[in-house]
Amino acid sequence: MKSFRMINFIQKLTALGERQFKKETEAAHFIMLVLRERSIPFAIEKFATKIPEFLHASLIVDGRPIDAEPCCFVSGFINSKNNLISSLISSARFIDDSNINFNPSCRAISRSNHYFAPALAIAAKDIPRFSIADEIKGVVKVKPVNHQSLHILAGNRHNPKILFFAHYDSIGPGALDNASGVAVLLNLLTEKRDILKNSLCVFDGNEELSYDYPLYWGHGYRIFENRHLNLFQQAKAIYVVDCVGNDPVIIENNSATSKLSFPIKNLDKLGKKIFSVSGNIPKLMDVYHSSLDTSEKIFSKYLADAVSKLRRIG
Repeated sequence: MKSFRMINFIQKLTALGERQFKKETEAAHFIMLVLRERSIPFAIEKFATKIPEFLHASLIVDGRPIDAEPCCFVSGFINSKNNLISSLISSARFIDDSNINFNPSCRAISRSNHYFAPALAIAAKDIPRFSIADEIKGVVKVKPVNHQSLHILAGNRHNPKILFFAHYDSIGPGALDNASGVAVLLNLLTEKRDILKNSLCVFDGNEELSYDYPLYWGHGYRIFENRHLNLFQQAKAIYVVDCVGNDPVIIENNSATSKLSFPIKNLDKLGKKIFSVSGNIPKLMDVYHSSLDTSEKIFSKYLADAVSKLRRIG
């Protein structure tokens, strides 16, 4: 059986680019290839969703263009600098407000949040120019597109004691978010084969973007919940592995964290057995949903730390 090198896997997965539409499907097939190479049995479940296809985005400030990227589910115009906001503020605050947004922690354009109103993300370095502008012309064209996503299930699909989840889609290259979590679960399955007896690992598609309002993220998780609520109810614990590898792993049972990492419908009822498995989330904001989220930000020793802790659980 081939050895599994987590960093190598992350590099190959991120090389696909942003894992939406066809690239998300390619990512799923790559994960299945890894499982087949290691003779790890799995099943797939298809589900339909809608995600935004961005057709055009531009931002002209006093007659000159500023680099901007779309981060919304509807088309329209943004023509006022009074709509400038930090994307590190919860999207719930501005979900229906057209805006120009920026991530103050990130050097690149960071699509931290998406909105149900016309919205563009810009880099923090362009804020001074934007703030003194006399004329703003922002345009976004987007349309909802049907997409078939996949759940990949490895392990006990009937009465698992423990559920592990990791999503494989991404905004940007998505090394930390969340090729890292996928790599950790694949490594766990490779190194601890007996985990297949009593645990179920779910590789989840369509976590990042959907037309669910107002919680547009986590759609794939909610689909799995709808289909397999009995598994959630029967399981002793549920672990959501997301954004590991940039610092020592943190495993916490925290309702506020779970609302962000695992926004299922029955969160209030199941919350006591849901655990988030992550690295340093404040540090993640430096690269979050941007071109900077690459494998160079991940350390093998911290990935190994995550695997080691999950081995004791599973």
